[in-house]
Amino acid sequence: MLNKIEKDVFSKFLFEEVRLSFSESKLELIDRTYTGVGFFTEIRTPQNFPLLYGGQSSVWGKVGATLNFGIEVGFLIFIDKGIPRAIEGYTYGDQSWPSSVKNFELYNL
Repeated sequence: MLNKIEKDVFSKFLFEEVRLSFSESKLELIDRTYTGVGFFTEIRTPQNFPLLYGGQSSVWGKVGATLNFGIEVGFLIFIDKGIPRAIEGYTYGDQSWPSSVKNFELYNL
């Protein structure tokens, strides 16, 4: 299951980028890897998920967040042939990703 920050980033992407409302609860978590400075989460969308960007591959990264009242991070969503396949979260500079995210505030980049 996707965590809250992954769900919120994905929902923001769908609404702001492609004007699509979709229940992220239908996304399937394939794998999540923590890197020390972020995470990489592979996802699977249901078969009825609409094809995005005319079936083209792309990377979307127009959202950031402040975690735990001070850690600035960014996010990328990887689109493979029109289908979202992964969400990546990363910190800036030499900041480590926190061991737990107690609160966050998303913002547009």
